[in-house]
Amino acid sequence: MSSKKIFTTAGLLILSMAAVSYAKLANSQKTRPYIKATYAIPDALIPADALSTAEQSLSQLIYQGLFKINGRMEVVTDLAESWRYDSDRRIYRIRLKSKVSFHDNSQLLLSDVVESLQYLFTRSKHSHIYSNVLSVAGSGIDEIQIQLKEEQSYFLSLLAAPHAKIWKHSELSKFPLGTGPFIPEPQKVNGTLKLERFEGLVGSDKPLLKEIVLTEMSEAEMRSKLTRDLIDDSVDLPLSRPIESAPALKMLESPAAITWLIAFNTQNKILSRVENRRCLANLFDRKSFIKRFVPSHTEAMGYLPKSLPGSRVTSKIPESSCDGLVNKSLKLLVPRELEGAQEMCSFIPSQWHSSGLRVDCEVVDFDLLLKSVENKEHEMVLIGMSMDFPDVEYFLNTFERGSKFNLSNFKNDLVEELLRKSRRAKDKTERHKLYSHINDILYRDAVTLNISYPRYIAYASKCVEGLDLNVAGVAYTDYSAVYFGQLCHE
Repeated sequence: MSSKKIFTTAGLLILSMAAVSYAKLANSQKTRPYIKATYAIPDALIPADALSTAEQSLSQLIYQGLFKINGRMEVVTDLAESWRYDSDRRIYRIRLKSKVSFHDNSQLLLSDVVESLQYLFTRSKHSHIYSNVLSVAGSGIDEIQIQLKEEQSYFLSLLAAPHAKIWKHSELSKFPLGTGPFIPEPQKVNGTLKLERFEGLVGSDKPLLKEIVLTEMSEAEMRSKLTRDLIDDSVDLPLSRPIESAPALKMLESPAAITWLIAFNTQNKILSRVENRRCLANLFDRKSFIKRFVPSHTEAMGYLPKSLPGSRVTSKIPESSCDGLVNKSLKLLVPRELEGAQEMCSFIPSQWHSSGLRVDCEVVDFDLLLKSVENKEHEMVLIGMSMDFPDVEYFLNTFERGSKFNLSNFKNDLVEELLRKSRRAKDKTERHKLYSHINDILYRDAVTLNISYPRYIAYASKCVEGLDLNVAGVAYTDYSAVYFGQLCHE
């Protein structure tokens, strides 16, 4: 074949690829806004304090971090241009990309990055995760230096978490300025928040969608609106069961690192007794709950989902007397956003009638449930715990004393020591054994009542293209390649 023929073919291929890209962009720009369902939109958001999936998903759309997790569960650079590690001094040296701008077109400065990281490491709701950081400082005009107290092989993955974002501290609005793919309106209105594409994006791929409208709704509302083609995806709002007979929708499915559970406040006078917690765990019929409410789930044993290292449970929950529950009462909170929440409020207490315990169940908005856990005011809550960065420790460090999201207000010296050892361990096999030991303790002492492990099921409109789930978690969903296909209506 002649060189002329090769160049001609290559040229046609390039033109063809360009035409496809142009068609995607044109389709996305000429059609309506992208309507994205969510169970909650925060009234305000500091990205480093994002706890819930809804908050972290929003953080991903507005802000960027130094690193991010791609679809292959790899840590890759975002605002970072490059990095190197000095193992002798335990220092990460991270060089920033140049010419990065905030949403108001002001330049991202090294001081903005230092301030964001200092807040994340020392004052944020996730600061306990970064307790191994000794110091953070700027060097020159574009280098961040982070020194660790001890070796931590997975540290970069902590800098790729949905909450590990850079934001402008001098700008005090409900949604501080970011550098990410979308610019939010100043505040949500009637349960919606509009986000407009940031044309000055640097570091990540510029999104094809011009505008996203986040819309709050319950699971029941979401199901109805999906089938009527009124929303474009349900990724932020996990389904308890598939939608039947929906040929016009695309089903998105993937393994999910999530555990549905009932968290017991172990500092409560009644629930502080391990015998009482074990009684409640042993009386609960997981199979019946799953069959009735979440038939796509599998029965849970340990706190760690089966897909994660250290998840194998080797112990059992000992049979325990229920005498300590007779004529006692406890309150259970169930998130309103779950389909069948009111029925769950009837089913769950019925499981414990034989113990003599009275359970007052209340259906509440998820943000109120979350605040109750944060403030340690809860007694029992039904919640789904998901992994928000690709290391098992995220599941386990919620049981540390210093964690602001300690699900069970749990305080255990052995668990804390095992967590410290896992952070120092360089060998993965050793770390996984430590995780398994912690998982066994949590299971044996019924710190949580683990109900089920779901597969992640979401739906998208038939006209949506380029949307894929990320195994690392819902908050990692990449919207840069999402666009409206030819089937979309105007």
